[in-house]
Amino acid sequence: MKVHVDLYVNLKKYAPADDSSFDLQLESGATVKTVLAILKIPTEEKAIVLVNGRNADESNALKEKDTLTLYSPISGG
Repeated sequence: MKVHVDLYVNLKKYAPADDSSFDLQLESGATVKTVLAILKIPTEEKAIVLVNGRNADESNALKEKDTLTLYSPISGG
């Protein structure tokens, strides 16, 4: 199955070929955690996860044509 991935903020450095918006071919039954492993994003790297614009977590299963958005929490004031 194919999903679309968008990486933002500090997570852009894990994008293949320096393209932070890309399609990824996955096996059926893949989860957000599967994508994190494929992209070699360390477990200690904090990420806010959205699947199709809704809050999700690493255990969320992905489906064909889902959009996975990952970004680092930002702080400031």
